[in-house]
Order: sequence, then structure tokens, then C-alpha cells
Amino acid sequence: MLDFVQNIISDLNIGPTATQVGLVIYSNNARIEFLLNRYNNANDMTTRIMTPTQQGTLGSYIGGTTNTAEGIQYARTQVFSTGNGARSSAAKLMIVLTDGESNVNPDQTIPEANAARAAGIEIMVVGVTDSINLDEIRGISSDPRNENENWWRSPDFNQLSQIELQITSTVCSTGAVATDNLYCRPTCCYGTICHCVTDTAQGVYPVNGTSCTDNNECNEDNGLCEDQCINTDGSYYCTCPSGYELGQNNRECEDQNECNNPNTCASGYVCVNTWGSYHCLQGAFAAASIGMDPTLGVGTVAATTSSTTNLVGIVVALALALVNVAVLGLLAARFVRRRRAQEPAAAPSGAFRAEAGTVRSFNSLVSKFGSAVDVDSISTVSSISS
Repeated sequence: MLDFVQNIISDLNIGPTATQVGLVIYSNNARIEFLLNRYNNANDMTTRIMTPTQQGTLGSYIGGTTNTAEGIQYARTQVFSTGNGARSSAAKLMIVLTDGESNVNPDQTIPEANAARAAGIEIMVVGVTDSINLDEIRGISSDPRNENENWWRSPDFNQLSQIELQITSTVCSTGAVATDNLYCRPTCCYGTICHCVTDTAQGVYPVNGTSCTDNNECNEDNGLCEDQCINTDGSYYCTCPSGYELGQNNRECEDQNECNNPNTCASGYVCVNTWGSYHCLQGAFAAASIGMDPTLGVGTVAATTSSTTNLVGIVVALALALVNVAVLGLLAARFVRRRRAQEPAAAPSGAFRAEAGTVRSFNSLVSKFGSAVDVDSISTVSSISS
């Protein structure tokens, strides 16, 4: 088993900017032998692996049960941590070597493997002897979970060398890194796919190339931000000026009511919220300005606002009433004019009575009263034929 580990390391380019290797052994419990940033070259690392030491350390078989879950957990949480040498720009690969199925916390083995994959760690598994549980081996490995691609089996440790080259070939293709913010991995159906590392919750995005270039979303419509758009690697976010806060869509700015905090204004002052700001008014001035009793304190602003609103409502109601009266007066006058226009003309009497098809004119007054009547003082109308 130690020869197998040494041979794999010998096939890799070991260095602080190349491939880094850490090692965890597990039996009853897991134990970290060395971390990713412990050795900077393959010679020091293989010497450490192949030199037997005192009982209970690397080089001595420790025996016991099979606690695969804890071994995976130690690798995920401690070996692959930034403080121990893990790099965000490098692919993360875990090779699990086991000669049997889990018998310590076996129900945690697959969940621990799932947690490792969720953290961006690819897992390859090598099962040795016929005591392994194939379902567990496949469940620990990453997609597509194909034999001789993501997991292998060997009848005994002496034949591990036969699959060594297959594993190192897969390790190298998985660990291909083109730039600091790109990593690649093989897939079942589409060859090697590369991903861009970003600062978003999703973490990576697939690209059709070998380099990652940030797309500045703020260059297009300000990222749909109402105020300022801040670009980041692989993402962006919106901000609002002082006195405002982002709405539910994380783009528009809404007024921040500072008066909701009872400590915004000092004691004896009334907090009045305004659009994008607020004012602290002294009690006496506030009472004169908005009609409140200064002895009532901060909690009376709502009541004062209600009183002011009622007064405005009364004024508006009176104005509407006057408008209604004016409209009714105009309608009444119009109705009277129409009634008068529809009434028949009154029948003439006396000298103005129609007879024999004619209407007598004022000219007939001369013949009736003689020349004593001053005709020039009376306008005359000629007879009108009927």
C-alpha cells in the first residue's frame, strides 16, 4: 500500500505552485500524517512515507476497524482547508483507499462523501480484496461513478500497480488548471469541462475555453440598480445612499425610517422621518409646528398627524360642498331658461287683436283718435299679411 502511494506521488509534479499532497490514515479513528503545505518536493514526501517510525505512526500498520467516514471528514475539514495549504485556484482531489466496508459509523460514510463533493472535492476510490462493499465504493466516488474511471477494485495489494497509471492519468486530467480562477474536471459524456471560480454562492460557472474573464454587469443598464452598482469577480451587487436601504428585489432603494429606532433622537426631542433622512425637533417647537402637546413626548407624533389630517379633510369637504351648490344653481338657471323658451306666446288684445287675416298696426290709431295723437312719438309697424 505504501509503495502504491509513493508511485502515485512520483508521477506528479510536486511543488507549492504545482501539485500538493496531504495524507490521512484511518482505522478505529482517523489520523492526519501530513498536510498539503508540509512538503514542497516529492523526495521529502516519499522519504517520509517509506521510512518506518515508531509504533502508532506512519510506516507501522495500526490495525483495527474501518472508520472510512472519519477519514473522509478529516480530509475535507482539515487537509483541504485554506490554512493548511488548499488553494482556491487548484482542483481538489481525494483518493480513498480501503480494503473493506465501513464498520464504524457506516451510516455516515456516504453523507461525508456527499459533503466533500458539495465542497468541490472530487473523490476517487480504490477497493482492495473481495471484502469491499461495491455499493459503498460507488456511493463514495464522484460522478459518473464508472469503474476504472472514478473507482477501481483490486483482488489484493500486490496488484495495485496495475491500476496506478489509470489513476495518475485521471488525476492529471482532473487537476488541469489553466489560470488562477479556473479549474477543469473530466465528465462522463462531454470530455473535460472547465469552471470559473467566482465569489458567488454557486461558486463556479462552466466556460467554453481555457481562461476566465470577468463580465462587468454594471456596464449594462447599471446592473438594473437604482443607485450604485458594484462589480465583483463573477457577480455584482447594488448599494443605496445613506438614509436608504435595498428593497426586496435588491436593486431599488427604499426610504429607511430612522425614527423606528427609539434611540435616534435624544430625550426631549421628537423624531420626524423624511425621505432619505430625519430630523430631531425640540418638544416645544414641535408642538407649535405640528400642534401637539410637548408634555406627551415622542409617542404622540402619530396622533398629531391624525389631527392635522382631520382638519385638512374638513376643509376639502367644505370646498366640495360649495362646488356642488354652484353646480346646482347653474342647472336650475338652465332649466328655467328652457321652460320659458317652450311656453306659447300670449294672445294679443285690443288694438293688437288679429282680425280678418291681418294684424293691425299702430297706424290704425290715427284713424281712431284723429290727428290729436302725435304719430311721430309712436313707432309704427306695417301690417303683416297672414
